[in-house]
Amino acid sequence: MSRDTVRAQEHYGRVRWLISILYLMGLRISEVASNPMGGFFRRRDRDGQDRWWLAITGKGDKERLLPATSELVAELTRYRRHYGLAALPYGGETTPLLLPIGGTHRTLTQGGVHLIIQQVFDNAI
Repeated sequence: MSRDTVRAQEHYGRVRWLISILYLMGLRISEVASNPMGGFFRRRDRDGQDRWWLAITGKGDKERLLPATSELVAELTRYRRHYGLAALPYGGETTPLLLPIGGTHRTLTQGGVHLIIQQVFDNAI
């Protein structure tokens, strides 16, 4: 993807984050569109290591608890910093998991998320 302009860089960052969260977390498009970043939280494991998790409300209004890899947390940090947000989310944060281009903090629709993915694959041909 081109990164020649500020807008192109924003597109690149958003696609990179979207592909990361879909691939590494196995989320559905509907889950990306409807869940906030406040679902991320940190908990210490038995060895005293901080581990990140994502609580997702998905199909059938069922909650899933998914481990977030260090690779995903690094992508999350990169994505949030681009938008001028704190590096890591805080509990109860309402910022959507995927933000529209332009910096507004509104939720994208499932159709909007699907269109982003479709455009990436169309451009890859």
